[in-house]
Amino acid sequence: YSLELQTDDGAVVSSWQGVGAGWSQLAMRCPEAPPVINGTVKSCDGEEKSRVCQVQCDAGYAHPTHTFSCHHGVWTKTACVPDGSQWRVVNLEPTTESWAVLDVHFYVDEACAEPISDLESIDGVAFSSPVFQTKYAGYSAANAFDNDENTGWASETPCEPEQCYLGVYFRQGPVTLRCVKIIQDATHARFGSPRVALQKLTHNGFETVKQLHGLRHDTPVRIHEEL
Repeated sequence: YSLELQTDDGAVVSSWQGVGAGWSQLAMRCPEAPPVINGTVKSCDGEEKSRVCQVQCDAGYAHPTHTFSCHHGVWTKTACVPDGSQWRVVNLEPTTESWAVLDVHFYVDEACAEPISDLESIDGVAFSSPVFQTKYAGYSAANAFDNDENTGWASETPCEPEQCYLGVYFRQGPVTLRCVKIIQDATHARFGSPRVALQKLTHNGFETVKQLHGLRHDTPVRIHEEL
């Protein structure tokens, strides 16, 4: 059996399809794509209940994937953000276990003496690819930016090259990083990536500005770049 919800003029906006005795499944049609902050919606593809749209950002703004989608009537939230407002580190080597990162130090001071350790004070938000979940400990992206090696971040699964990442979105605007330091667990190499890329979000997407070698960096690595 099936049921439909219609507007006064007969347009179908949602439907229920029987999936078993006493149960039904709601399938919502995707409404018109919402506007994109600091950008425009380009072509959209897909079916009534699942659509993907292309995003074109205004000059000076960027989007990580240049796409956003709708599933069963709900659009993912999206916006174009200023170039250089998101930085991340990405594994360049495959890992046999979850990729584990104890700490990432981003430095904005010229002397590279004080890493960012309080994201809230600078209106920064940590982000990452899917996180390893357990009821006994937390491995969120923020743990990798707290200047504490007793906490850390871990990916949900082993990582193929360039599959996993973690970084910071600086909501106040573009940031110039001077140095970076990445601390992985050098005693358990199967959780690490010997090569890591530091990437910055630009109008063309995330671009690599520095490659780092080794599981642990005890001193900051300077980034030779003019933004």
